[in-house]
Amino acid sequence: YTSCWCEENVYLLGKHFAQSIPNFKEEWSAYNTSVLVGLPPSPNQVFLCQARHSTNPNLLRDNFGVIWDYHVILLLKSLKSPGATYIYDFDSRLPLGSLFE
Repeated sequence: YTSCWCEENVYLLGKHFAQSIPNFKEEWSAYNTSVLVGLPPSPNQVFLCQARHSTNPNLLRDNFGVIWDYHVILLLKSLKSPGATYIYDFDSRLPLGSLFE
């Protein structure tokens, strides 16, 4: 993990999964997802909740918001268990590999 290098962190995690899990491609769909959402304060910035790097935990009660220009996360969707999709975000206060829902 390297702080502020979400692209490389997600790439290396996806590579690790692909190389270390037998039959990975037959059991999982992997998506490197860049979060770019037009939210205030400008269309070129995204507001993320539960961010570890938030300096103001009271910005939104219980959400620890932060504003970045973009962010990259990894989604793993099971091809064998419908509805089992996991999110991997190294910069979140949520557990790594949380259910997407």
